[in-house]
Amino acid sequence: AYNRGRFDEAMRAFQSAEQIKSGEPDLAVRHAAILTRMGQTAAAMRKVEPFLASSDPIARKEALVAHALALLAEGKDAPALRELEEALRLDPSYAPALF
Repeated sequence: AYNRGRFDEAMRAFQSAEQIKSGEPDLAVRHAAILTRMGQTAAAMRKVEPFLASSDPIARKEALVAHALALLAEGKDAPALRELEEALRLDPSYAPALF
C-alpha cells in the first residue's frame, strides 16, 4: 500500500503489525516513514526515538535516518544533517543516509 501511495491503508497495516510485534525497530522505522509522508513528523520522531540510542547498530542507523527525514520535513536541516552523519559513522555505505 505504501509504494502505491495509499498511506492510510499502509498506516492501518503497520498498526496491526505493531500490535503483534511491538517494539520491533524495523516496523517502527517503516511506520515513521509513513507518518512523515503524511505530515505527522512529530509522531514519526516519537515512533523511532526509542531506537536512537540502541546498542544494535542496524536499528540505530535506520532510526537515525527516519528521524532525520522527519526533521528535514520540518525544515530542521542542521539537526537532520548531524543525524545522517551519525548514521554514516555507523555504516559508511548506508545508502539511505547518503541522499
